[in-house]
Amino acid sequence: MRILGIPRLRTNDEKEQLRIAIIRGVNNKKPHSYRVSVGSNPNVVLQTQSMRRATFLNRLNTMEPNSNKNLEIFLGSYNTLSGYIFAPVFAHNEVLSEAEVFWDHALHKRELHVREAWEVGKNDIDSPAIHRNDMPIIPDGQNNPPVSELFNPK
Repeated sequence: MRILGIPRLRTNDEKEQLRIAIIRGVNNKKPHSYRVSVGSNPNVVLQTQSMRRATFLNRLNTMEPNSNKNLEIFLGSYNTLSGYIFAPVFAHNEVLSEAEVFWDHALHKRELHVREAWEVGKNDIDSPAIHRNDMPIIPDGQNNPPVSELFNPK
């Protein structure tokens, strides 16, 4: 058995081996909340390896801002530049301007997956980012959204 983990990447993830997704609208009581998912990209790993079974782990982080201003600025910049920098940061306190960015470990990324929680269904690559106690925002007219499969399995 061979165990595959998140690949060792240097400064540029040219093959998009690391998959980063933003799942918006995970809580209708907090409309600006979203979840970030970081993990190996199965579409890349499974193409390059011959295997019968695979397990992938993702790191999830739920963000609950009071507004969508910062996320919209980031997404606007991403759309303009077609890329972003993914880097570890250590916040010494709640003043983000004093946070320490570890630029030696920064990774240039081009691919970013932005999804609405209601669009994520059963057997979806992003389904682990939907929790049982989530209350996704479901737009009017979506009578049977894919996310309902996660809460009412058949």
